[in-house]
Amino acid sequence: MVKEIFQKKGTDNETLRTQRDISMGIIAWFVSTRSKDEAVNKSRKERGILIASGFIAGGALMGVISALLLYFGFNWVNHEWFESHSAEILGLVMFSGIVIYMIWDSMRAKKED
Repeated sequence: MVKEIFQKKGTDNETLRTQRDISMGIIAWFVSTRSKDEAVNKSRKERGILIASGFIAGGALMGVISALLLYFGFNWVNHEWFESHSAEILGLVMFSGIVIYMIWDSMRAKKED
């Protein structure tokens, strides 16, 4: 069901990456404009970039591990789950959790000396 919806709307991986990048840009803007102190804003933005880089690197590593598992014949994909409403809700909850964590941790940055 989800696959058909994406195909009907013309959504592809490039569109999903663009949506992700826009979301992360909004987070970067949010955390880097909350203080009147420019040094604090800069520290928050740099911390957010570091966190996002870690997520990107982790995703790349998991992609390699996933490819290795598929190469050696391990496939734990449950297509019925992917097409369920519960999977969509879980995906939204997890994305929201990552966004909240990134904002929270970025806002903890202190002014650099």
